[in-house]
Amino acid sequence: MLSDKTPSVITRDCRWQAVLAVVFAVLLFLAPSPALGQVLADFDARTGTVAPNSTQLGMVAGLGATVSWNQFGTPASLINYDGYLATGLSGPNAATVARSWVEAKKTLFRLASSDDLKLINDTALLGSDGYAVLFQQEFGGLAAAEDGKIMVGVVGTATSGWKIAYAS
Repeated sequence: MLSDKTPSVITRDCRWQAVLAVVFAVLLFLAPSPALGQVLADFDARTGTVAPNSTQLGMVAGLGATVSWNQFGTPASLINYDGYLATGLSGPNAATVARSWVEAKKTLFRLASSDDLKLINDTALLGSDGYAVLFQQEFGGLAAAEDGKIMVGVVGTATSGWKIAYAS
């Protein structure tokens, strides 16, 4: 059986159905999600920068190093292209030597002490006598954000002595 409605009524009904479908889709899109109002646990909203101070600049010059600074006024990359950052260091292993060197240069890294650095990794580099030693800063037993890490490149052995090749 054919509809009793005229073509203009059918067209008007289709338009209303289309409008209702669009409104429904928009409302569905705008509906609050379960995460609405939740704080992002790992969101870093810090802004601004801290410039390195004259003591830090003097230490870098004393190392004969090339440095790039991060937004916190600490070395993002520290290297001496003509040699090493330090030579003639002694210690039983690369991690101990790296920690001792960071302690001696704590002002450069804006640290109160290297005691707040947790050893994360001490990796021997294959095919060389190099090591990548990674520390993470902790505050009251809690790890700092990703910016609270120091990596020290150490070369050598306990018997031949150690050198610091790189830090970041």
